[in-house]
Amino acid sequence: MLDQGPQFFDHTLSARGCGAPGNLKRQIAFCYHDVLEDGAENHSGFHGPDAASYKLGMSLFEKHLQALSEVPGAERCLLTFDDGGSSAFSIIAPMLEAFGRRGCFFVPTDFINRPGFLTEDQIRELHARGHRIGSHSRSHSVHMSDGSYEAVYAEWQHSAELLAGLLGEPVAWASVPSGYYSRKTAKAAAAAGIEVLFTLEPVAANRIVEGCNVRGRYMVRRHTRPATVQALARGNSAVSSVQWLGWNVKKFAKAVLGRAYPAVRRVYFMAPHRSDSVRAE
Repeated sequence: MLDQGPQFFDHTLSARGCGAPGNLKRQIAFCYHDVLEDGAENHSGFHGPDAASYKLGMSLFEKHLQALSEVPGAERCLLTFDDGGSSAFSIIAPMLEAFGRRGCFFVPTDFINRPGFLTEDQIRELHARGHRIGSHSRSHSVHMSDGSYEAVYAEWQHSAELLAGLLGEPVAWASVPSGYYSRKTAKAAAAAGIEVLFTLEPVAANRIVEGCNVRGRYMVRRHTRPATVQALARGNSAVSSVQWLGWNVKKFAKAVLGRAYPAVRRVYFMAPHRSDSVRAE
């Protein structure tokens, strides 16, 4: 039987209590996606070389967990997982639990029960085992930053309500799909009852938008070294600055290319010379 360990997400607390600046600002958040056996990238979550470059092998993920366990005060680190792939239940949760950890799984609700994604029963069981379930929007739209306020609100509201119905309690944590964040995204999330919203901006600081606590995360990619994760957990400013610089370069590219950015990325990652490269947001 797996060690159930400490539950870092106390579901008896209100979402506002969990997301209050006094608690969250001391925590460093990491963004993972799927964890799979080598060569099984299309067995869980979204398909394609772009998506695959976010997916870690099991042996590397275990090394990440070991590296984090060596950091004093590692309970400060939140391990979050986007996209709601089925590996969250079959692989990630058991590995986290073996290290006495719990994760936060952000689910795009239109994909629940689809092949390669979490089922309703799996989501309920993850929650019962002490993992936090949050919204990753309804459709995993890449237009969360430039869509209409009404459309973005509907993405959050529908997703949060569906998950709340599955779990029997409010769902007040969420993450923005593909890093497409704007102040409007946070305002719509707050109106939909989201109290803690994670972006992909690589910072540990938090800010409040319409009562919603907006938090950054450090992105973990397929070839991210355990030493890098450990350095970020220790608050190494040099390593975090590299992530911050890369993020802002891509933020500029998104602003210049607008809605063409996702298509340009897909073409880039389909190129033969990029077939085994690392995806970056």
